[in-house]
Parts: sequence; structure tokens; C-alpha cells
Amino acid sequence: MLTEHRQIANAGIRPSRHGLEEQGFRNLNVAYWNLGTAQLLEHAIQRREGNLVSGGSFVVRTGQYTGRSPKDKFVVRDETTDKDPNYEWARMEMEKAQVQRDGLRARQSDAAAQVAALRQSAQQMQSDSLDQQDLLRTAKAAEDNYLLYLHKREEARIGDALDERRILNVAIVEPPAAPALPARSMPLYFLLAFGLAMAFSVAIAFTTEYFDPTIRTPGEACGLLEVPVLAWLPAPEPAILQPSPFRIRRPKVVVQ
Repeated sequence: MLTEHRQIANAGIRPSRHGLEEQGFRNLNVAYWNLGTAQLLEHAIQRREGNLVSGGSFVVRTGQYTGRSPKDKFVVRDETTDKDPNYEWARMEMEKAQVQRDGLRARQSDAAAQVAALRQSAQQMQSDSLDQQDLLRTAKAAEDNYLLYLHKREEARIGDALDERRILNVAIVEPPAAPALPARSMPLYFLLAFGLAMAFSVAIAFTTEYFDPTIRTPGEACGLLEVPVLAWLPAPEPAILQPSPFRIRRPKVVVQ
């Protein structure tokens, strides 16, 4: 059996072009769209849903179900009651706390990245330290081997030299020791040179005096000629020029 559905008539202001049929509503006479307050009150009174009281208020009797559903609530807001000072203060404090929390989280992430980088650097340094210790041990072993090689080569050279000179063995009676004072002292060389210079000078003076034929004293003349000396004339001294007492002195003029 097929049921024919009647088309729903639309009334009111700017009805929807799709209609209520697409929403699943059937068997409706008229659908009212965007009615005003007066029209809604008129329809409610005609349907006996409530009454108008003095002052223009519309009173509806709910019947035995007077309770409210928790989800059936409507909040009316206006400019005077919308902003609560306590709520605004709590909201601002919460926003500050959220900003601080975000900053702390960012700092925590940066610190964690730095700690990870430092740990990686410490691990790398530890690995490098182990490699360095291995290299030092290798270098020490190579140095010891080289010193041993030099010692063996020196022993071989000494043995070859002894074989060439037909010497069986050489023993060191006393090991060499470094002297406390230098082997060559400059003050000692200076004193020795000064003494040799003085002795050489005295020898030259004595030799010159001994072989000089000049007669200097009357005793030498008497001993050399074996005759008495009647007179002795000393060598003339060089004349010393002295200023004349009759020198004409010119007056000195001082110009100021």
C-alpha cells in the first residue's frame, strides 16, 4: 500500500528553499519560518501553550515535570555581566602560567639538547683519550726499540774496532764523571797570561839594560875606564818657558 505525502506549505519570513521534506518531516500542513515575537505569542496562545499576564509576560505551565535537564540550559550574556573580574584575573594568571610553562618547556628542550651534545662530546673525548694512550704506548715502545737498536749498533761497532786492532776485551776501571768546575777557566788563563807577560817584560828590560853601552853614572865610568873621574856634567834639562814679567796685558772689555 503506497501512502501519498502532502507537500508542506511554507509561511513566514525567508523560508528555506530546501523545505522540511529533506529533513524527514511528513504530513505537516504549514511550516512557519523566522516568525517575530508577536506572531510566536499569538500562535502559542492559540495553541493554549500559555497565557499573557499583566506586564506583558508570557507564562507557561510545565505540568508535573518541573525539573530542568542539565543539558537544557541557556546562558544570557550582556556587556555588564559578561566579564567577571575574578574570572578575568584567573584567566590572565592562567595565560601567564601557560606562557611560563611553554618557556620552561622550551628551556628544558634546549637544556636536554645541550646535555646530549655534551654527553656526545664527552664520549668522543673519552674515545680520543683511549686512542691517545694507545699512541703514547706505541711511541714509547718505538723509542725503546730505537734506543736498543742504537745500543746494539754501538756494541757492534766497538766489537768490529776491537777485532781490527786485535783487542780481546776492554774494561772500564773508573766510570767518567762530570767535573764540578769547568776544565778551562778564564780567570786562570788570565792570571797565567799576566804572569808570563810580567816575566817577559822583566827579561826584556834586564837584557836591554845589560847590553846597553851607554855610561849613566860616574861609578860606571870609573869602572869602565879605570881612571878617576874629575868632573861630571849632567845632561841638560829642557828649557821651560815662563811668562815674561814685562808682558803687556790688554784690558778686557765685558759687553753685556
